[in-house]
Amino acid sequence: PIVLYDSAGCELGREDSFVDGTRKFLDGQLGKGAEEQIHLAWYLVSAPSARFEPFEAVIINKLYEQRIPVIIVLSQCDRAARKEIDGIKEAIASLDFKKVYNIIEVSASPLEQLKLEPFGLNELVKRTTELLPKVLGDAFIARQVVDVKAKRFVALGYVATSAIACFG
Repeated sequence: PIVLYDSAGCELGREDSFVDGTRKFLDGQLGKGAEEQIHLAWYLVSAPSARFEPFEAVIINKLYEQRIPVIIVLSQCDRAARKEIDGIKEAIASLDFKKVYNIIEVSASPLEQLKLEPFGLNELVKRTTELLPKVLGDAFIARQVVDVKAKRFVALGYVATSAIACFG
């Protein structure tokens, strides 16, 4: 029941049309029912690109205006130097945001030669769940495959509630 929107990527030199298209899409979402509205946005930024443009703040602010929580996800952090990641974070902090809930560093499929485990995914699941209404957060936990402990915890909560209701 959770609606996620995946925009087309922004091509170099076409930033204005990207922002306009995204604004029009988001404006078209106003007035839609709870089942169709966007519940949360993961705004992905490629960490190896080492850049965050001011037009991206415009889009994130537009999401906030429509009361859509935003998590900025720095992807492929295993392929970026700490200096690049910190530079992106500084660039984000320097822009005029109305609200950003989190910036999460993620590597879903690290390069094998680095011998790293995936990281950041459990934190992304946790923060996503916290920002969604409870029923949607529980549905999200049920469908995700990253955090099995969270899935078990939610399931046990429903079992306990059902058992108490039956005994009542």
